[in-house]
Amino acid sequence: MKSQLDEMSKENIHLTPEVMFRIIQELSLHQTELEHQLKELEESLSRYTELYYSAPLGYLTLTRDGRIIEANLTAKRMFGAEYRLLQGIQFKTFAAAEDYHAIDSLLDNVFIRRVPAHCEVILLPSVTDILEHSPPCHCFRIDAVMSDISYECRVILSDITERKHAKMDENRIISTFLSNVSHELRSPIHGIMGLSKLLKEPECTKDELSKYIDLIHQGSERLLHLVNDLIDISRIEAEQIKLQFTQTTINKLLRDLHAFFEVQTKKKGLYFDCTTELSDSESVIETDGLRVGQILTNIIHNALKFTNSGGIHIGYARKENMLELYCADSGCGIPEAMQEKIFDRFHQVDNRAIGDSEGAGLGLNIAKSLTSLLGGTIGVESEEGKGSRFFFTLPYNPPDTLHSPITEEQAKAAAGITVLLAEDDMVSALLMKAILNKENMTVISADNGLAAVELTANHPEINLVLMDINMPVINGYDATCRIKQLRPELPVIGQTAYCSLEEREKAEKAGCDGFITKPINKSELLELIKKLLNR
Repeated sequence: MKSQLDEMSKENIHLTPEVMFRIIQELSLHQTELEHQLKELEESLSRYTELYYSAPLGYLTLTRDGRIIEANLTAKRMFGAEYRLLQGIQFKTFAAAEDYHAIDSLLDNVFIRRVPAHCEVILLPSVTDILEHSPPCHCFRIDAVMSDISYECRVILSDITERKHAKMDENRIISTFLSNVSHELRSPIHGIMGLSKLLKEPECTKDELSKYIDLIHQGSERLLHLVNDLIDISRIEAEQIKLQFTQTTINKLLRDLHAFFEVQTKKKGLYFDCTTELSDSESVIETDGLRVGQILTNIIHNALKFTNSGGIHIGYARKENMLELYCADSGCGIPEAMQEKIFDRFHQVDNRAIGDSEGAGLGLNIAKSLTSLLGGTIGVESEEGKGSRFFFTLPYNPPDTLHSPITEEQAKAAAGITVLLAEDDMVSALLMKAILNKENMTVISADNGLAAVELTANHPEINLVLMDINMPVINGYDATCRIKQLRPELPVIGQTAYCSLEEREKAEKAGCDGFITKPINKSELLELIKKLLNR
């Protein structure tokens, strides 16, 4: 526009009313556009100013000597000071004396070395008159950087108090857990070692011998329970739990658990009842029976530990398309404040007030995780001093009638079979032979993988192979592959002390029809053998 006027002036052009009117219109249009842009800038500045002052983080501007030039409202709340009174105040006024050096070092890095810096400081309640109130002692992270346009330091304040407290709580829980696990390991080991020495004493009587053996067995079971819990926790954490859904008779599972725990309840003078709502055939569902048994075992074990009089009652009820399994006891009960936390990992460590503190506090957490994997939920109803009722649900999904579970007659047919036991450990081989011989099974032994393959080729009467994975000459995987090439229909059960998901997958790829971990559970082994022989 100015250039047009200059040109007109130079050429001494006569400005007609029409030209003047057009120029005025253009000037008005430009004025409107400038006013619109100015309004947008003002609105934008207002928005950014509002964001700055009401941001969830504290923002400060500091001088070289650490005085506050500017602060937003969040910083004002953090300090508990009037906004106008913060200006010119030393930042260190609000910090603990032991953090002065950290603040000085931060300012040196920013102003002298011109590099971003951070530190953590404690802001204490101040006793100066500039405060409206005294804020609580909090821990803050300070992130600072040099300003691009002035000799000032831009600071962000982040309240990390809760994070610090959570970390301290976590460290405390883990420390207590490790201490408890150490106790849980050392106590039975100390007992087993001491009792083992007593067994060698020549004056040891027969009654004492039987007593010491029972105590050694109890200590071994306690150790095994802890190791299994730790392994399960690590596998759950790594999402390596692999469920095996099969036809499971809930009635039989409860009866087996009742028989197993009845001895322990009688020793404590407790009654132990078991209630089944459905018939045996109606109680068959598709689920992972091993994991359901593990959940119930953990809950019953917990009830047994905290019940000293009265008794325990286990059972289930069908609720529409779910089964609700429960374990009720007349024990000491759980304080209301603890009921939400009782399924947390390691929580039993801090629950000494409710009874015996033996155990690592993992059983109920494992039960909760497994219940979730099986598609159910778990909970507790309890009143302090009056007992507890733990319950969990499972989907009620009966199997197709064309695929009925193994009958007792079919199970009995497993007796009298010939088993090839591929095991190089002498003690494990002796134990397995004892278990199988008591079931009227004939056992043929191989102490290496190659011998197992040769025996399979030369003994057509072999009905099943128990293959240890860690075998000399030829490992269990390769031996299984060769056996399957010779006799594809011959069932092979892989057995190992390792129980990782990778081990199971490798065993399946090699041709194993089943998998079992050491130490071998007799009932689990026999059930698996019967299942494979009656496919």
